[in-house]
Amino acid sequence: MILKGKTQAQVNREKQIADLQMIIEDAKRDLAETDWVVIKLNEYRITKPDELEALIEKYRPILDARDKMRQDINKAEEELRNAGAL
Repeated sequence: MILKGKTQAQVNREKQIADLQMIIEDAKRDLAETDWVVIKLNEYRITKPDELEALIEKYRPILDARDKMRQDINKAEEELRNAGAL
């Protein structure tokens, strides 16, 4: 008897890989959507350095979220490497 198809372990691995890839795609999209904050801060650093600290505090939640997104990307990419998908 010859079985065709995937084992449950293969199905689970493929789902894990797809989930990790979705995390990476979503985080990269969110980073791209908030790039304007980094650009604005850099412009202020050059043109209005005395106002930079206030602006950093204003956008602190976005900056913290960007940091978490990068951490999520790094973690998901590491898990993909461990799963042999990268």
